[in-house]
Order: sequence, then structure tokens, then C-alpha cells
Amino acid sequence: MADILLYVHDFQLGTEISEQFIRLDKTVEFFNTLPAVKTRIPNETAIVILDLDEDDFNSADLISYIRNFRPDIMIYGFKRTISKRIHEELKNAGCDLIFPRSSFIKNLPGLIDRL
Repeated sequence: MADILLYVHDFQLGTEISEQFIRLDKTVEFFNTLPAVKTRIPNETAIVILDLDEDDFNSADLISYIRNFRPDIMIYGFKRTISKRIHEELKNAGCDLIFPRSSFIKNLPGLIDRL
């Protein structure tokens, strides 16, 4: 099973992110549908990563669902632009870290240290 579940619609970005994790010796599963988020969070998973630019994943309800389903899991999100209101809403829902899309990949090695 995967250490990290990655939910993005952009295949190229998903590949780039998963390659970074694989270089750091972590297993990654890549999904791109909302039903997968609600049914595929194995016990071994430590991190869920959401592309918050996607309407399906940019939801406080979805993040709350994941947080309630697995309180121990880390939830990371990234978004092109982050307003203070959106940041607070997603943070209050249970998203642990929210990054600007441009800096997310650069921060991946530091995120692994949190595992």
C-alpha cells in the first residue's frame, strides 16, 4: 500500500510529484476522482495530497471528511493562489498545510521529514 495518496487531475504534475516521493523512497498512489478519495485511504497511508485548484478537491467538506475518517493522517494541499479566507476555511476543515502551487514541489523533501 502507499505511504502517500495523491489526488490531482493534471497527469504531468502528478507524475512530477510522485517522482519526487519515489526518489525519497516513498510509495505513491495516484488517483484523480472524488470517489477514490472517499474509498481509498488505507491504514498505511501517512499523507493525502490534494490539488486544491480542482473543484472536486477544493472543498472544506471533503477535507473534513478525510480528517474525520482518518484523524491521524496528514492532509496537504496546494493551490495557484491562496486567499486568506480560503486558507483559513481549509485549515479549519483539517488541512494541515496549504502551499502555493509554485513552491509545493520544492517543499516536498521537507514534507517527507514529517512522516
